[in-house]
Amino acid sequence: MNLRKLHIGLFVTLMVLGNLSHAHENLSDIDLKKVHHKKVRRFLRKQQLNNIIRFNDIQPSLVDNAADIDQYSTHTKTYVVNQSISKSWEAYKNANPAIAWCGKNIGFDVLLKKSTGEIVYNDSKEYDGAKKGNVLFLNLKVCKGLANVPVAFEITTVDPANRIMEFSYIKGNKSQGKQQLKFVEGENGQTQIIHQTYFKSGSKFRDKYIYPFFHTRIINQFHKNIKKVAASI
Repeated sequence: MNLRKLHIGLFVTLMVLGNLSHAHENLSDIDLKKVHHKKVRRFLRKQQLNNIIRFNDIQPSLVDNAADIDQYSTHTKTYVVNQSISKSWEAYKNANPAIAWCGKNIGFDVLLKKSTGEIVYNDSKEYDGAKKGNVLFLNLKVCKGLANVPVAFEITTVDPANRIMEFSYIKGNKSQGKQQLKFVEGENGQTQIIHQTYFKSGSKFRDKYIYPFFHTRIINQFHKNIKKVAASI
């Protein structure tokens, strides 16, 4: 009987170790051949040169209750989804990033899960929803693709009780700050989503004229994409 238990214990241990072998913890584990955009590949290499070696080395640039939040510029826009607040929340939480962050001005490349070490590429059909600690790497197209800008952010809040999601640009981006999506029950069964952004960079000109213009176009596409997802629920 004891020998049988030992065999079972060894089998379970081997299974666990086998599963762990698929987990990753270093940026060097990313298969850059599966990262479509050159600027994003370059950004990932630059992170490693700056001693961002492990997934957990990646840090958000702005978190809750930051003392210097008044130093950030703000941008606010409200979107309306013709679905109940519960269905709208589920649509935004579970939308595959390859669908959510897709359009003329933006493309999703890769997602890193700090909690599990999983790497999710653009062509993955499986996605288990937005979770705290997920880090997404995107490519922004500026001036019809004449320039490309890599952007990465970490999901810092997924609050189903208050229906709030937040994601912060990681340290190393051109812009620092965070974005918040707040879901509010509207009239006639609709949902209002207040998209609040706090941002700053090393350039006042960029923050005043360039960022708001392109940011609006990008989040318009993002919300348009997920509205389609919500409509199918």
